[in-house]
Amino acid sequence: MMYKFTLLYFTLLCFCNLSFSQIGINTTDPTKDLDVNGELRIRNLPINNLATSVLTADADGNISKSQNFVLWDVDSQVAVVPVNYSTSADIIVNNIDLGLSIVVTIPANVEARIIMNYSVPMGLASFTEPVGYYGIRFLKDGVEAPSGSRKFSVLNNSDNQEETANMITISNVYTENLASAAAVRTITYTLNGYIEQLRSGITHNYRFNMWDANPPNYNWGRATLTKTVYIK
Repeated sequence: MMYKFTLLYFTLLCFCNLSFSQIGINTTDPTKDLDVNGELRIRNLPINNLATSVLTADADGNISKSQNFVLWDVDSQVAVVPVNYSTSADIIVNNIDLGLSIVVTIPANVEARIIMNYSVPMGLASFTEPVGYYGIRFLKDGVEAPSGSRKFSVLNNSDNQEETANMITISNVYTENLASAAAVRTITYTLNGYIEQLRSGITHNYRFNMWDANPPNYNWGRATLTKTVYIK
């Protein structure tokens, strides 16, 4: 025969060796294996960075493991200085180091959704008129993830616009889902500057990350790379 047993004081549990199907604290009608009718306090709760599971409670106080993605990690990098690159050649350069790289660590035995956002001001440090493209290569562990990369035509700075800053801002959002894996995973995402210059003979000066490290920055802001990681 199965019984329900109600404890009026939690300390009595320490002296109870009996086996009951359901235990209630401050309730005479427990409906779960342990039913607490009141506030719950746990002292010295350990921190588990492995994130093996996330507990949730519904409106009735029922505890369960979440099946939804929950926020796990957020971090950003902000560019410190402009990055300049000058060339007069007919050339493609795809590995200009912008100093923007961020690491994502995924715990074992969880699914993950990774969202990477970046915004990079870029353009011409001198008012020349190159022909071609510039942009950002988005790398995952050193290999380009094309869906994260963006490339634009170089702005044509006509004679009556020579006093413009000749800058634009390139931004993108990269998202990927990772299935659960038995081991902890570490992924490095990096931004590289890209130049595809089709006019040679004139030195063109490209600038990435910001117009100037000191004010005024002409409202272009600074390059940023941000990670947002969800797990379940």
